[in-house]
Amino acid sequence: MAGVNWQDLAPTEVVQFEEDEILVIGFEKELPIGEGVLTMNFTGTLNDQMRGFYRRDCTYFQHRYLQIYAKFKLTLQVPSELVALSNMPVVKDTLHGPLKTVYYEESPLMSTYLVAIVVGLFDYIESSTLEGTKVRVYIQVGMTSQGKFALDVGVSYLAVESIFPEWNNWTQFLDETTSGLRLDALAESHPIEVEVNHASEIGAIFDSISYDKGASVIRMLQSYLGAERFQKALASYIKKYAYSNAKTEDLWAVLEEETGEPVKDLMTTWTKQQGYPVIYAKLNGQDLELEQAQFLSDGSSGPCMWIVPMTSCCGSYDVNKMFLLKDKTDKIHIKDFAASQIADRDQNFWIKLNIDQTGFYRVKYDDELAAGLENAVKAKKLSLMDMIGIVEDSYALSVACKQTLTSLLRLLNAYRHESDYTVLSHVTSVCLGVDKISADATPDLSRDIKQLLIKLLLLAAKRVGWDPKDGESHLDAMLRLLLLIALVKLGHDETINEGIRRFHIFLEDRTSSLLPPDNRKAAYLAVMRTVSTSSRAGYEALLKIYRETSEAQEKSHILGSLSSCRDKDIVVEALNLMLTDEVNLETVSI
Repeated sequence: MAGVNWQDLAPTEVVQFEEDEILVIGFEKELPIGEGVLTMNFTGTLNDQMRGFYRRDCTYFQHRYLQIYAKFKLTLQVPSELVALSNMPVVKDTLHGPLKTVYYEESPLMSTYLVAIVVGLFDYIESSTLEGTKVRVYIQVGMTSQGKFALDVGVSYLAVESIFPEWNNWTQFLDETTSGLRLDALAESHPIEVEVNHASEIGAIFDSISYDKGASVIRMLQSYLGAERFQKALASYIKKYAYSNAKTEDLWAVLEEETGEPVKDLMTTWTKQQGYPVIYAKLNGQDLELEQAQFLSDGSSGPCMWIVPMTSCCGSYDVNKMFLLKDKTDKIHIKDFAASQIADRDQNFWIKLNIDQTGFYRVKYDDELAAGLENAVKAKKLSLMDMIGIVEDSYALSVACKQTLTSLLRLLNAYRHESDYTVLSHVTSVCLGVDKISADATPDLSRDIKQLLIKLLLLAAKRVGWDPKDGESHLDAMLRLLLLIALVKLGHDETINEGIRRFHIFLEDRTSSLLPPDNRKAAYLAVMRTVSTSSRAGYEALLKIYRETSEAQEKSHILGSLSSCRDKDIVVEALNLMLTDEVNLETVSI
C-alpha cells in the first residue's frame, strides 16, 4: 500500500470469509492517516451465474457484490478478431499475434456495478448529435439495419413521452404498476425498504416490489408535487449527493425542503410498510364518503394505514380535486370537484378517483358509482389510463371476493368496442384470468363464460385480422398478436384452425408473408393445442425450427409455446427440455 510518505506496506494476513463475502486484510502495525492505493491481483472464473463479475450478453459488476464508487482505467486482452467495448473510449490498441491489448480512458467516479465489458463479433453504425457528440450503436454482424432506430433515439420514459406522445408511454408504464400491485397484495410481500442483515438476502429483495412498486410510488409523489417542482427538487438532491452515498431519508428531506410538502411523513407510509390500501367510495347525498383499508388478494384485511394522495373528478377532467387522505375515513363534497352542469346525478354522472392511475392503490366503488363508470367507459369519456385502472381494480376486487364475478363481466362487456392496444392488453389479461378462475370456481358455467369472453375480443380481432396492413402503427401489430394469442388460449376454433393452416405453409416456405415474425407465437400456440403423445408432428416441427433458428426472439416464442399443450406428458417433456444444455435460460426470455 502506498500512502503517506509513499511507504510500501505489505499485509501480514489475508482472511476470506466466504459466507459473508468479506475479505479482511491485516497489517503488522496501524496504517498511517491519509489516502492510499490498495493494489491486488486476483484470479476468478468468468461465470454465467449473475454473481459478482459475470458473463451474460454483456458483462458487468453486479450491484450486490461491488457497490462502491471508484474510477476505472481498464485494459483488456482479447482475441484480435473480436470487438472489445467498455464504458470509456479506446486510447489505443496493440496487436500481439492472435491477441490484441485494448487500453481505455480513465472513467469518472462511478458505481462499480456500472462498469461494463462487452467482447464479441459486432458491427456498428454511428452518427453525431446536434452538439457534435459521436454516438455509436453496436449490433450483431449483419444486423446493422436493426440498430438504426436505436441510434436515432436513446431515451427514458420522460423523454419518450415528449418525443413520441403517440406511444402513450405512461399508459404502458401501468404494466409495471399492475405488476407491483399484484405482488404487493400478497400476505408474503415486503416493504420497499428492508433492513439487510446479510448480503445473501439482497437477491430476494430486488423484485417487483423494489422496482415496479418503487417506480410507481415515485410517480405518485411526482404527480402530487407536480412534475416541475419534483424535477427541480430532484436536481437539487442529485447535486447535493453527487459522487457520494445517500439514504432514502436524504431524498425525502431535500424534496420536503424544496417543496414545503410533508414528503417524509407521506412517503414513509409507502416505503417502510408492505402492501397498499383499497379506497372504498360511497355516495351519501352530495357527499362522497371514503374509507381506506389494507388490500390483500386473499380477501382479508391488514392493519396498516397510509397517507394517500387522492385525486378526483366528476363527469369531466376539466375540474378535479387533489388532497391527502390522512385518516381511515374522510368525506368530500361533490360540488368541490364537479363541473357545475353535471352536478345533478343523471345518466352522464360519473366520479373517478385516482385520476390517470397515478396513485398506488385500488378503488372499490358502490353500485351507483360503478354503474356511472360503466357508462363512461361505453361513451369513451375516460382517459386510457383510467380505462385500464377501472378494469384492473375490478378484477383484483373480484379475485379477493370484494365484488361479484357478475359485476366484473358486466364491466368487461363495456369494453367490447375498444380498439386501443394498451387498454386491450389489460382487458385480455383480465379475460384470461377470469377464464382460469371460472374453470375452477364455476365449472358448470365455464363454457358460457368462455364464449362471452371470446365475443368480447372478436370485434377488435376481426378489425386487425391476421395480415399486417399498410400504414398501421407498431401498436396495431402488437394488438394483433395479443388478440390472436388470447383467442387461441380461450379455444376459439376459427382462430386456432387459421393459425395451424398458416403454420403448415410457413413450414414449407420460411419466408412466407402469411406468417410474419410478429404473428408466429399465436400460430405456435395453436399448433400445440393439437399435439398429443400419439400425435407429435406439431411438437417435432417446432423443435426443428427452434434448433435451426439463430434468433433469440424466435427461440423464446417456441419455448413459450411448448408447455401450452393439453397433454401432460408432452408438457413434462417440454419442461425437461428447459433443463438441458440446449436451452440457455440466461439469454432466452420465456
